[in-house]
Amino acid sequence: MLIKVDELLLYSIGFITAIMMDTLWRIKLYGRDRGLLRIIEHYHWGLLFCILYITLNIPFMLGLSVGLILAESLQKHPFSYGSDHFGKSTIIGVVLLIVVCILWVWNCYFNLP
Repeated sequence: MLIKVDELLLYSIGFITAIMMDTLWRIKLYGRDRGLLRIIEHYHWGLLFCILYITLNIPFMLGLSVGLILAESLQKHPFSYGSDHFGKSTIIGVVLLIVVCILWVWNCYFNLP
């Protein structure tokens, strides 16, 4: 299946939006104490947007997802590796990834819109 131009445009806008969100986060929030929210990482949000993409089929969400996961991989402690909340963050990430996989398989086999 070929990618439509409007879908590619929405994906690109989502990706650029994610990179801009990451840049703002680095400027405004990096190093601040976020309390309990510190275990929520960029890739968690990326996986949530991936879930929205799979269920709603909006390419903008896929762009956000890919952009946030890429931004996470470029951080000082990617995927919380080496941080004090690595275990908790990984559990959240694994649960979200399992949901993504289940929805993706469900969508492939039952051809949801």
